Amino acid sequence: MNIEYFKKFEKELSAGLKKQAANSVQLFINSFKSEDEIRSWVWEYLPKLEKNTHCCIRHELFVNLVYPTLKKGFEVGHYDSTLWLGKLAQNIYQTKGVFEELVHWLKWVFTVSAMS
Repeated sequence: MNIEYFKKFEKELSAGLKKQAANSVQLFINSFKSEDEIRSWVWEYLPKLEKNTHCCIRHELFVNLVYPTLKKGFEVGHYDSTLWLGKLAQNIYQTKGVFEELVHWLKWVFTVSAMS
């Protein structure tokens, strides 16, 4: 992961340079080398997010890094992943496909649980 791309993204976003920020965030996402690296960054990023931006996450970061990490954690019963999915409900609802995917998955989980 190249954190410099993320820092550049934040500066460009603050300066109102939307196209440059979009490019930098994509470079940042593409700079990850492993799932462990993504997971580590997500769990470092989320606590800072809560204090600074009231749980508003850039679409590309949410779809490519945060949501997949939290969903995998939720699937194995990781409490903090479940908690953060709740905190990020607005991001989930606003992201086409993610909301529908999660609702479908939850229906399946509840059906399996009810049959047990």
